[in-house]
Amino acid sequence: LSCFIGKKRNPGLKIPKEAFEQPQTSSTPPRDLDSKACISIGEENFEVKADDLEPISELGRASVLSVFVVWTRPRPHPAHF
Repeated sequence: LSCFIGKKRNPGLKIPKEAFEQPQTSSTPPRDLDSKACISIGEENFEVKADDLEPISELGRASVLSVFVVWTRPRPHPAHF
């Protein structure tokens, strides 16, 4: 105990709250991306268009990539016109 007498205690690292805040981003994709994708689930094939996707939340972000949870808006079936 005598070795700690007279020494100041280290207060620890203090990081401002601003360091943990993420900047607001636009949910609009860049113009140079293709607006549709083909997805296969089992034996079925689906075409998904970017305009049909609505972002729900962001899962993660890297320098050139963002991963979102999205909801697919239902499109009217062509037979219903």
